[in-house]
Amino acid sequence: MSRISVFLIVVVLGVVCLASTARAERTYSVRYRVVGAHFDVTYANATGATEQQDQQVRRFEREFDAPAGAFLYLSAQNNTEDGGVRCMIDVDGKRVQYAASQGDYVIASCSASVPD
Repeated sequence: MSRISVFLIVVVLGVVCLASTARAERTYSVRYRVVGAHFDVTYANATGATEQQDQQVRRFEREFDAPAGAFLYLSAQNNTEDGGVRCMIDVDGKRVQYAASQGDYVIASCSASVPD
């Protein structure tokens, strides 16, 4: 093989490696939202761990960056009689999941995955 052929193979392999690394490092902007009167929230955070926030009033919002393929989860339980909750997950500004429940102590749950 000539030196030029070896050089071209090395360059092509380098470009392929850089492209796959850039794709793997891509992150997406995630926004969780819950709307209701009084509610508890459970969600998967930026590291994938589960967190809970009790006794939220009116609105709950969390924003973070997530890698491609990350699992997203958000759940809210109404803490009152005759109320309701709505949950929403947005990825890069696009709504990917919505759920609503109305009634005594109901639960609304949303889940999705960040695109690959």
